[in-house]
Amino acid sequence: MGRKNKYLKELKLTIVKRYLNGEGSYDNLAIKYHILSSIPIKNWVKLYNSHIELKDYIPGGENIYMTKNRKIDKNERIEIVNYCLEHDDFSLF
Repeated sequence: MGRKNKYLKELKLTIVKRYLNGEGSYDNLAIKYHILSSIPIKNWVKLYNSHIELKDYIPGGENIYMTKNRKIDKNERIEIVNYCLEHDDFSLF
């Protein structure tokens, strides 16, 4: 438990494209690719459909998901909210 698996970008893209081509459900693809849960696949599909690049994840290595905190001004916030409303994407909230 608590162990994170290594998922490379190529594997994520393969699984996402198979899902989008109707080659299996989230659960079926999780079983086929030995992923313990279908949740990561759902998240990868959501990112892919939002045009957000899928990246390699290698636990214990350089944390590629970490970003520095920065202040977001009022105009940027409005832009983010408008984008989410236009694209029906509330994953940023």
